[in-house]
Amino acid sequence: KLNVQKGTVIGIIGINSLEWAYSMFGTFYNNGIIVPLYDTLGVASLEMIIEQTEMKIIAASAEKIKLLTSIPNFKTNIKTLIAFTKPSDEDMNTLKEYGMNVLILEDIEKEVEADETFKSDPIDPVLEDTALICYTSGTTGKPKGVILTHRNMLCFVGSVYIVILSKQLYQYDETDCYISYLPLAHVFEQAIFHSFVFLSARIGFYTGSVKNVMSDINALKPTCFITVPRLLNRVYGVVHKTIAAKPAIVRFLFNWACKSKMRGLAKGKVTHWLWDGIVFKSIREKLGGEIKVMLVGSAPLSADVMDFMRIAFSCEIFEGYGSTETVGCISLTRRNETEAGNNGVPWPCCELKLRDIPEMNYTSEDKPYPRGEIMVKGPNVFKEYYKMPEVTAETKDEEGWCHTGDIGMWDEKGRLKIIDRVKNIFKLAQGEYVAPEKIENVLINHELVEQAFVHGESLQNSLVGVIVPDEPEIREYALNTLHIDKADSLPLKDLYSRPELKKALLTELDKHCRANDLKGFECLRNIVLETEPFSTENNLLTPVFKLKRNVAIKKYRKAIDQMYLEMEQL
Repeated sequence: KLNVQKGTVIGIIGINSLEWAYSMFGTFYNNGIIVPLYDTLGVASLEMIIEQTEMKIIAASAEKIKLLTSIPNFKTNIKTLIAFTKPSDEDMNTLKEYGMNVLILEDIEKEVEADETFKSDPIDPVLEDTALICYTSGTTGKPKGVILTHRNMLCFVGSVYIVILSKQLYQYDETDCYISYLPLAHVFEQAIFHSFVFLSARIGFYTGSVKNVMSDINALKPTCFITVPRLLNRVYGVVHKTIAAKPAIVRFLFNWACKSKMRGLAKGKVTHWLWDGIVFKSIREKLGGEIKVMLVGSAPLSADVMDFMRIAFSCEIFEGYGSTETVGCISLTRRNETEAGNNGVPWPCCELKLRDIPEMNYTSEDKPYPRGEIMVKGPNVFKEYYKMPEVTAETKDEEGWCHTGDIGMWDEKGRLKIIDRVKNIFKLAQGEYVAPEKIENVLINHELVEQAFVHGESLQNSLVGVIVPDEPEIREYALNTLHIDKADSLPLKDLYSRPELKKALLTELDKHCRANDLKGFECLRNIVLETEPFSTENNLLTPVFKLKRNVAIKKYRKAIDQMYLEMEQL
């Protein structure tokens, strides 16, 4: 009906669902190109993507139609909307006014069942044909369209198969199940999704609300949990906060169990005949009680949190490192290895090397371990950025090596370890290089902190930060430690404006950072307390919960300037 053929671009927007998958595989069946979209890109970026890709067809869930109709060029550029389910009467009337050709998946399904002539043979792709254009969410600027070919995508799935056959990964089979809740618009979820289809394993879709994910997990009882560090950090924080409020005997038993299991972990054991049943069972049941393996990706996970997840869930945990440009994986931790703090070994389909960064004092001659920018080459490396040859040339050289922007080192066991960042670093006035992500990862492990944004400038000698406190913890701290009257009931804005709270928290964080081996210049010298958490809704986080640093700088520009001004006046 739509004459979808090789090169036809179809945008897909909506929560993960069967309909999302139908739209994707239907496009692939005809050798079309999918462009996954998500609302957190913002209307301006969505408009740019529609224009840049010359998109004429969009498949969408009903709740996204109002967003689509708010895009200025939607009416003029998009000719067909494939609705996952029947749109509301109001939305349908708007689409009719636009002269839009509206198809509803359920109706198409019925038509095909009633008339076999609708069925057609697939249009076979070749390996170098484009499968999808995956737009990065832009943590540092304008979204870029990463062109991924069928070879790129098959490479990931083939690598999964290789590490399973070589017993370097959990032995997945058709009885395994995972819950799909990370956005299918992101390459990490795309890669996992296609791998589970290849393995004939089961996929359950969440109901669409992040708030209900835990109840969805309990209903599905998955054996595999695919997640990102931010969620595990929250689990870690909630568990320790809950235990801290328990009677002394419970705290004693919990700490005893943790120490006992940590000793076992050092020997490669993640289970314990006693503690798994009487101490950690209730924690495992939070994720349905059937989890056998976890896969963590998209950002670094601290060693403390990784160790705790292993002893609490008594399961295998693999940590992957990769990017959109490498189909989500460059390296993966090895099976039966329980030592945290590394990013594993190279993914089967690619080769890695470290490029010297002399201005940051990182070279391949460093002792005891070689250090430098991680470069990756292989069939998993993206083809190019869509219609952006100059930007492509900055990231991918003539020999096919992709610059990751991450600083890594090889440890004594030949494992990769991410230690710094080229792109997200800045230099302070006295010449010190600062990697804000490393500092933020330390800060969020403090019990009083939920989120953190660290900032520095080349004309300033020190760092400042925006801190989103953990509300229950900070209220309790303010009331019981600082004795601030009515701290448990004051409006957050009033509580966070109290100078004694800010001063005390700054001191606490300074001690915490130094205790975690941060240097003096890596400690914050001034902070503001933010009442609104960073989220995808306020455009401060990407769909996989990474901080959009450029957006945060713009949002908090006045606060940043004020913090530096206050420091000058001291």
